[in-house]
Amino acid sequence: MASRYIPPHLRNKKPTEPAPETTNTQSAKPSFEAPTWYPQERSGDDLYTIQEMKSYFWKDEKTAESTHNATLRSAAENPHRLAWVLLFNGANPNWDSDGIIFVKSNLDLLPAIQAPVEEAPEIPVIAANITEDEPGEEGGVMLTTYLQATDDGEDTKGGPEKQQESSEASGQSTPSETKQGVPVNHLPIAIFSQTIQWTNRCFKFNGWYKIARLELVEPNSKELERMLKKKWETVDRYGRVSSKHRDVSKWEESMSYRWAVVKMEKD
Repeated sequence: MASRYIPPHLRNKKPTEPAPETTNTQSAKPSFEAPTWYPQERSGDDLYTIQEMKSYFWKDEKTAESTHNATLRSAAENPHRLAWVLLFNGANPNWDSDGIIFVKSNLDLLPAIQAPVEEAPEIPVIAANITEDEPGEEGGVMLTTYLQATDDGEDTKGGPEKQQESSEASGQSTPSETKQGVPVNHLPIAIFSQTIQWTNRCFKFNGWYKIARLELVEPNSKELERMLKKKWETVDRYGRVSSKHRDVSKWEESMSYRWAVVKMEKD
């Protein structure tokens, strides 16, 4: 068998050995960066940390919210408006069944309640003052005056401002002091619910919601007592009602706050 021909200038050279592979097993891991995301673009199985959500809604700016476990949250675009909600595990037992949450922090972020539309009350006409010295707005005729009956039966003249002052002095509620009703028009609100508790990455995006009804409950009131009892009631599949035991000090603390009952619906 003929041997392979090797040129003279290569006959005394040793064959080139391949370069040894790098034996260093350490590889440089990229530093973790919170992903840029938009809630509705991610799948339902994705979970987020509170810090990731803050970075998204606040554009990495420092948030003024001091409560780590606050339910109601704002965003950089409008720090005084509700933008997203965190539903912590076990804190809102009526969410899954009724879409209702109970909150006592950051209530100033909630939208205002629309004043109810009420029919104007009929005003009794006692006398029409028609004089040339006091012309009214309709063809020189003095319009019918507002008349308010006092406790002693005397009639006194008073306009809407006077009646409002009288209501405030007597402690009666006026339409502007509405405590429940439909909120004014507002932008959709992102809802996140806590699915697990043993890790920081535990919040799931539920979707965009709007507030259908809002009720403000004053501290130490009978309404608040009933609301808190209802909040911690559970009904099993047989219809039996049971209440979660609350420590006396925690109950008294809860009663000292102003609360909001928020009914939400999918946008």
